[in-house]
Amino acid sequence: MKTLILYASKTGVTKDIALMIKDSCQTDITLMDVEDCPANLLSQYELIVLGAPIYMGYVHRSMRKFVFKHLDFLITKRFFIFSVGADATIDLDKYLAMSYPKALLDATISTMYLGGEFRMESLNPIKRFITKQVSDELQKCGPSEVKIHTHNIKVFTQQLADYIIHSQEKGRFFDETSSTNISKRDT
Repeated sequence: MKTLILYASKTGVTKDIALMIKDSCQTDITLMDVEDCPANLLSQYELIVLGAPIYMGYVHRSMRKFVFKHLDFLITKRFFIFSVGADATIDLDKYLAMSYPKALLDATISTMYLGGEFRMESLNPIKRFITKQVSDELQKCGPSEVKIHTHNIKVFTQQLADYIIHSQEKGRFFDETSSTNISKRDT
């Protein structure tokens, strides 16, 4: 099954996680930045994995823009969606519903929050200052939970690999009702 991982990444965290998923799946998967993806490329893929950070309650703007621009075509596909960010208490379903159209979410097999990390070196001075302030506020609330959730990455990757294998065995998409939609964070 031809699979495409489309990611949006501001500091490189989402790109690195997308690469981990691709490498762990051990199947033929194409990895591409959403800003570099021509619309005509989408027709070559049956399954699309969307990965983007959540900022201020919304999925990264470039991913939202791409999805809304190509929605009529995208809803003919199946999806896995992962998100990254600095909020360990994230309500992923809420943020995805605020960022993506219902039709796209209805075509989604699995969603998962995969954690995140601060990469100060990749930020300009103003964003570095703001991120430092946010980080300091998070520390006041208790021990920081800002980390990449490797367990969730393994679970998400296994779900994706299982879906691809089952779909190839059946020669089409297998019954999505047998697949569990997981949006819980690593605890």
